[in-house]
Amino acid sequence: MNTEKVQGTNDSSIVSKLSMVNKGYFHDPYIVHFVEKSSRRSPLINRCYFARAAVISHCVEAFLKGCGSGNQIVSLGAGFDTTYFRMQEKNLLGSTHFVEIDFPDVITRKLALAARGGLFSEPCPTKNNPDHVFRRSENYTAIGFDLQLVGDELRRILVDVGVDVSKPTLFLSEVVLTYLPSKKSSNVIGWVADTFPHAMFTVFEQVTPDDSFGKVMIRHFNQIGSPLLTIHDYPTIRDQIQRHRNSGLKTTTATTLSRFYYRCINLEIRKKIESLEIFDEFEAWHRACQHYVVLCSTNSENDDIQNLVTRMFGGDLIGESTVTIRYIDNIIITFVQFSGAEIPVENASSIDCCNPVTNSDCMQRFGHCSCVTQLQGLEYAIVVGGFGVQSSKLSHQRLSDSILAVDLRSYQLHPCERSEDSHLLPCPMHATCVSSRNGQVLVFGGRSSPNKCTDMITEIQLFPCISGSWTYRSRIMSLSEQPRPKPRWRHAAAMVYSNSETECMVVFGGRDTTSVFYDMWIFDTEAAQWSMVDLPLDVSPRHSSSLTAMDDSTCVLCGGIGLEETPLDDIFTVKFEIGVRCVAVMSRLKMPMSPKIYSHSSIMCNGTLILCGGVTFNPHTRYGDEEVKDAIYVVNLREPTLARFELSCESPALLHNHSCVWSNDREEIVILGGGDNCFSFGTYFVKTPMTLKVEFKNSAMCD
Repeated sequence: MNTEKVQGTNDSSIVSKLSMVNKGYFHDPYIVHFVEKSSRRSPLINRCYFARAAVISHCVEAFLKGCGSGNQIVSLGAGFDTTYFRMQEKNLLGSTHFVEIDFPDVITRKLALAARGGLFSEPCPTKNNPDHVFRRSENYTAIGFDLQLVGDELRRILVDVGVDVSKPTLFLSEVVLTYLPSKKSSNVIGWVADTFPHAMFTVFEQVTPDDSFGKVMIRHFNQIGSPLLTIHDYPTIRDQIQRHRNSGLKTTTATTLSRFYYRCINLEIRKKIESLEIFDEFEAWHRACQHYVVLCSTNSENDDIQNLVTRMFGGDLIGESTVTIRYIDNIIITFVQFSGAEIPVENASSIDCCNPVTNSDCMQRFGHCSCVTQLQGLEYAIVVGGFGVQSSKLSHQRLSDSILAVDLRSYQLHPCERSEDSHLLPCPMHATCVSSRNGQVLVFGGRSSPNKCTDMITEIQLFPCISGSWTYRSRIMSLSEQPRPKPRWRHAAAMVYSNSETECMVVFGGRDTTSVFYDMWIFDTEAAQWSMVDLPLDVSPRHSSSLTAMDDSTCVLCGGIGLEETPLDDIFTVKFEIGVRCVAVMSRLKMPMSPKIYSHSSIMCNGTLILCGGVTFNPHTRYGDEEVKDAIYVVNLREPTLARFELSCESPALLHNHSCVWSNDREEIVILGGGDNCFSFGTYFVKTPMTLKVEFKNSAMCD
């Protein structure tokens, strides 16, 4: 354990907390005194730190209100936390004795900064002393002590400063124990349980190190020299709960940060928070919050304390699913159970996953779009725009002039140069594209920043070259004044046909800076005319869904994010009647358990819907940790039934913000790009395309 590096994480997090406070997410007039140099963080980091501050405050206030007067709070690894000052401002402390423990150097710096900011009314001695007590007043004590040495000496110090081990005592550990070796962190928990008969322990730290996002997270902490030393021994919420129970804290409850945000913070406050900044980092927000958990536990036999713990995050919830896991080669196949009925094993498929391209720097992108087109009798995937790198020599950026052709026979990549008479893509991220029968590609919508999106259609024509040097010409289509979709991004699109002749681009949903849409439009490519489609009223607004053609006149609409920023689990078939007035006949698939999913891609294969990747979570389950990582769903639309495959990959495969296409030549799915700006852990790109070979074992899965 590198104690200096661990102490440095305090300095980084306190700057992020101040950024969040300065933007109005959270009331904390004290934190400014503990930051030497402020820095503005991204909306993603601000929102995550709000959720973190909110859940800690929630636990502290619940304890103070539920355990009466004369209780105690001991903050382990307190750093520059301002909870004491904020609770004092709210008049919640009363006679509560608040004790903060951290390394002597951290405590010394904190007290000096607090004194400089006038946070103490009386002089603040900061001189070290043999008893490790750096400050002591009637209701506040600051102790410099290494938690790795927890034991009789720390008990003596606490008793000497007036801590009564028999009183109800809240112990706080906000991203602290995870930096200790597993044995020593467990010693801390066991020591608390053995020493304080009415202890309530609240732990906030990271979990789930082995999925793709978790691997990026682990790599980050290793690189900054403060590795998470306990996370691999206790990788899940249930492992954390069992450790507390084994240590003597028998009554426990827990939640992911995402479940806390959506279940314990009321909608009015959430809407206020979500309106503070234009936000378009949903995938990283949800996945980061799934990797942070809060655990509350107690060893007390007192009914009031036990009830306080069990009800901390809403108590036990019904609706938790069970799963059965079977391992086949390197693919984890999970069959979901619901209402006692297991999805038939014989209807599942086998999936082989591989990376066919090794040198693909220009594929490192996310937020792009793709489609398949025929050029000179050959089949190509055309990848348009996004955010990423065009070569290893360049830093990542918006790819306003980046078009890539992928040969779907050889998987050779062909970067395409823009001709001099071409337009840049007006908004290269989160647009959609479809291909026409003559090989042209139509790109609609997208954004260049969260406050700038477009309603333009860009027409792209590609010119293959035997030498390998491809070019493309792009132009923005000039459309006469007519009804048309509002500018948007994160919408879904597909190509359908009127009377098997006229090509029509269908666009559904999406969002702009203030609204989420549920309208559907059809663009007649021959007449260059938009028409709005009449839809049933029960289709809810959404973005980041998928729209996939089943046949010339029918599409499948799946998932997305709704107005409350949580994933949707509905699947619709949409049959179009295109004429003077465009009508869509929609049918909702009735399945016992559809995936709550968004930012996925979808393909129709042999009459079966295949959903690739995406982000899923369900805040209404018991702990909120029932997230499916890097999964492939196979949906039989006729039954309907579902099989789920979890991909096991050595390198992180963040399968969201990606795209996928179907290769007729090879009869396999090709996943292109993907990745994200992973919270504060850096930007990660899926470096190579992946192929999925699907073989159906039962004809019932096919039409």
